[in-house]
Amino acid sequence: MSTHDEKSLFSILCSEKWSWGEWVGPDYIQFSPDGTGEVVLYGQFWPYLALVFTWGASDILSQQITLHPGPEPGAEPRTLARFSFTVKLTRRCAPSWEPWFVDREKHNAPLLIDAAFSPRKLNVSLEEGHFPAPEEALGMETTDARQTYRCGRFALRLCFDESPFPRESDWKEFPGPGSNRQSWLWHTFVNRKLSRRPEDSDFS
Repeated sequence: MSTHDEKSLFSILCSEKWSWGEWVGPDYIQFSPDGTGEVVLYGQFWPYLALVFTWGASDILSQQITLHPGPEPGAEPRTLARFSFTVKLTRRCAPSWEPWFVDREKHNAPLLIDAAFSPRKLNVSLEEGHFPAPEEALGMETTDARQTYRCGRFALRLCFDESPFPRESDWKEFPGPGSNRQSWLWHTFVNRKLSRRPEDSDFS
């Protein structure tokens, strides 16, 4: 029986949240099969942006991708696909966060200028390997097999040519401590968490 798993690029993209990190909060981007998605950004203690976006799938997303059950630690990342699509941020609050923002009228969409809601074309590559959460890899020259990670390791990584989060020029203001985290520089996101190794300390 084959140990490989074959899935469409579309199903991989929509399989689960793509995370940037978990130290401050679960900053992530998520794609849904219905052509919508969510972006969520945290400040020091709470989310300050949680919006729905729309995205246009291209024909290449039907391409079949072969995933490996456990890439070898330290192996060079393998590029599985390169593709592009258009995203458009909306002013709608992400449904799961609506109760949080109901009494916070100055947060979320009001923090952004009109240009933030214009369509953008993003070029993306999908990689397979052993990756730390991007937040944890900041400042590291290498992420080799001997390195330990509090947030664990992930088998898949999305690399964008520019951040899917609002650009620096898209913000009117930042809402409080910890919110100015330069999310416009975040180009990589991970998912498909691998089994924790003994040398990786718990996040908690």
